[in-house]
Amino acid sequence: MFSFLVIFLGVFLVNHFFLFFVFFELSLIPTYFLVIGGRTPERRLAGNYLILYTFLGSLPLLFRSIFILLKNSGFFLEFFQGIGQVSFLLVVSAFLIKLPIFFFHLWLPKAHVEASTEGSMVLAGILLKLGAYGLFLCSPFFYKKV
Repeated sequence: MFSFLVIFLGVFLVNHFFLFFVFFELSLIPTYFLVIGGRTPERRLAGNYLILYTFLGSLPLLFRSIFILLKNSGFFLEFFQGIGQVSFLLVVSAFLIKLPIFFFHLWLPKAHVEASTEGSMVLAGILLKLGAYGLFLCSPFFYKKV
């Protein structure tokens, strides 16, 4: 639980988008171990779904973060400048996968069923909220300036 605290404090306290991405994805490691707690094959499969979906969904965000990091400007306000609508949807998919949205959360029902009570509470109470927080950070970029 201490690792959760350190990771989540990192998510909320950083001001650089690449560091936010690192802490955002590090939150999967303790969650994975909470989901596979019983060591049954079904729990491992649910944990693998969790890792696979979130990893594949966060690849566009990782590539965009590295691109911005190489330009030496990784703050939130500069992150989505000059990005198209399809690219924006791909980048934001990392946050959408952690939310209970149809088509994006195919891993979530399996993980909730197979996880222990503690794991399910962490999924519902913390991990899903991180996706909403990521979208909240991107929300000023939903509107075009006239």
